[in-house]
Amino acid sequence: MTDPQQVNCIVVLNWVAMNLYSGVQLAQHSHLSSIFLSQSNRDHLGVVIMPQWTYSSGQLFKQEQQAFQLLSNKVINLDRKFAIL
Repeated sequence: MTDPQQVNCIVVLNWVAMNLYSGVQLAQHSHLSSIFLSQSNRDHLGVVIMPQWTYSSGQLFKQEQQAFQLLSNKVINLDRKFAIL
């Protein structure tokens, strides 16, 4: 039986339009999510809704790389895709 005091979290980052946020805000998002996800005694799940579309060609790749870099610098384990069954 699980401990009733233990609360697991699902952290959701909606970065579909990353250009709406400043670099400072994106860094704050990744920092706050890393605080929850790095707790060793809990099983938390983080979901990042990645950029889907940009106005100019080549920008989508750059935004995806920026998102992965922000999260990997916070020592968060990353999987590119997963399925919820």
